[in-house]
Amino acid sequence: MRALDQNGPGLYLLAYDVGSSVFGALAARPWQTGGWASVIAGCVALTLGAGLLVILARRFDTTPRTAPCQ
Repeated sequence: MRALDQNGPGLYLLAYDVGSSVFGALAARPWQTGGWASVIAGCVALTLGAGLLVILARRFDTTPRTAPCQ
């Protein structure tokens, strides 16, 4: 687990940079064809997709729940 703790910030930055590069490049086409309205629609679609992934991940989470510490 210690290796993950040390590599966590680097992995986060890698995912952030890759995501912004890929989706930034993909947003160029809607910007050219429809301007801001198309880019905003794409951002809304990405946000809804991420929310759906969170809902699905929580639904299939098999981690046992424990009571909070008191």
